[in-house]
Amino acid sequence: MASPALLQNRNFRRLLSADAISHAGTQITLVALPLTAVVALRAGALDTGLLNAAQQAAFLLIGLPAGVWVDRLRRRPILVAADLARAALLLTLPVAWWLGVLTLPHLYVVAFGLSAATVFFDVAYRSFLPTLLDKDQLIGGNGAIESVAGLSRVAGPGVGGWTVQLVGGPVALLADVFSYLASALCLRKIDAREALEARTAERRGLWSEIREGLAFVLRDPALRATATSAAISNFCTSAIAVLQVLFLIRTVGASPGLYGMLLMAGAVGGLLGAVTSGRLAGRIGQARLVWLAPAVCTPFALLIPLTSAGWGLSWFVVATLMTATGGVLYNVAQASYRQAITPDHLLGRVTASTRFIAWGVMPFGATAGGLLGELYGTRGGLWGLVLAQLLSLAPLLLSPLRRMRNF
Repeated sequence: MASPALLQNRNFRRLLSADAISHAGTQITLVALPLTAVVALRAGALDTGLLNAAQQAAFLLIGLPAGVWVDRLRRRPILVAADLARAALLLTLPVAWWLGVLTLPHLYVVAFGLSAATVFFDVAYRSFLPTLLDKDQLIGGNGAIESVAGLSRVAGPGVGGWTVQLVGGPVALLADVFSYLASALCLRKIDAREALEARTAERRGLWSEIREGLAFVLRDPALRATATSAAISNFCTSAIAVLQVLFLIRTVGASPGLYGMLLMAGAVGGLLGAVTSGRLAGRIGQARLVWLAPAVCTPFALLIPLTSAGWGLSWFVVATLMTATGGVLYNVAQASYRQAITPDHLLGRVTASTRFIAWGVMPFGATAGGLLGELYGTRGGLWGLVLAQLLSLAPLLLSPLRRMRNF
């Protein structure tokens, strides 16, 4: 969790509060949206894959221009606007359900809209943090943010699963509508001054500024390695997420409530990674943590296809617990490295460029997951994907990070 020194920073407390509220609602949506498709609208593997692709497509389509706009504009208003947009989009789903007109295409449109708003929010959020904290506080700040996310993931999936079972997926989404509104209110109260003049003094054409951000990422061997590794991992993870809900609900026989409870194992792992990231970074080194955490934890994904009913569910619990722990440790370390070495006037574009490389593949992964499920079944598709995910370790193990201890 956040140190006392960090919590004395009033603006950081407000940012952390907004993040906590938003994450709590988002965890319900992450469960309720696919379950709405699978349970309420009887979506198949390919339908679910297309829904996941729509949720992730915006980083591929608008991620790079978003980085330019985040560097040109003040970041706090972008965060507020993104929250309000996501609340409005989600509200259309329960309204359509009550009117009896909810369809899969409507889900796809809302999913893409949420994705677009999240692009701007995510790039602005990571770029805004160095405005509130000193450079030596970034590991602690990122760790606190991941801790908040981890806490919400512990309860969120279970609450989301049982809420869907009790009131249905579309109605459960109302919780996230209110969370985005509350988050926007907290963000509006942040009064930190952003040095916009320094960031816009040398404004050039859109594509010229995009190339500058991409070039910064591709020239730095460590940034290039982390982006490549994340791209491979995220492709596989997106495909696994598509098959996972179908695998657990239809193949293993889990109820929506039990499905949400199973996802809590990953939440516990994420929280464990978040609260130990600062201590581990100090003990083994910030740079070492970037590659060592995934090297130890990623192979546990091989346990996912072994999952079966009864005690066989423990394979899924252990797999998600360990992979989530490693994923959060990695995220804290690599995000802190990027924030520490990137000039403020480039931070939005560098963050967006990294996200474009690392997250732009996710719609393709989601679609591939749906196709694999149709061709080979959910268990067979999962075996191929967890084996492929081990390839994500190669760029990290071959990078200069192996020879570094700290940034």
